[in-house]
Amino acid sequence: MSEETSEADSARKVAAYVRPVDLVTSALLLTAGFVLALDNWRIGAGWASDGPRPGFFPFGLAVILMVASAWGLFTAARDRSAAREVFVETESLKRVFQVLVPTILFVVGIKYAGLYASSALLIFVFMTWLGRLGLVSSVLTSLGFAAVIFWMFEIQFRVLLPKGPIEAWLGF
Repeated sequence: MSEETSEADSARKVAAYVRPVDLVTSALLLTAGFVLALDNWRIGAGWASDGPRPGFFPFGLAVILMVASAWGLFTAARDRSAAREVFVETESLKRVFQVLVPTILFVVGIKYAGLYASSALLIFVFMTWLGRLGLVSSVLTSLGFAAVIFWMFEIQFRVLLPKGPIEAWLGF
């Protein structure tokens, strides 16, 4: 049984182990806490005659973040067993990026194409590429969803959301 397990472990492609991920994450959070603490100290982290200054509470949170990150860095540096523990395999990381990249493009696309067109495109991409669904059902679902959301927010609730050239062409 142990031979089968070791063969299965060697066949897996490891993208990252726990220890380096813990070290890098703790170091980045420690750096962010330090920058936040400095900035809040600059705007005033003390106590004034009328109460706390603007940076008082954020400074305290930054200090808590730095202490927690330093503790995480210390424990990750000491934990030798985590160096062999798998954090993420290549196949799993690939799936994460299959969702992350289109989502980032969706957010950027909102500025240029508007929320509704970007939403329709994102749904279409997810349905066809990741869901491997048919072209007709993907087009109908994505356009139908965008139309319903447009009707609900723009017409019923009168909430102004980012629009692009398609809505301008339609007179909205």
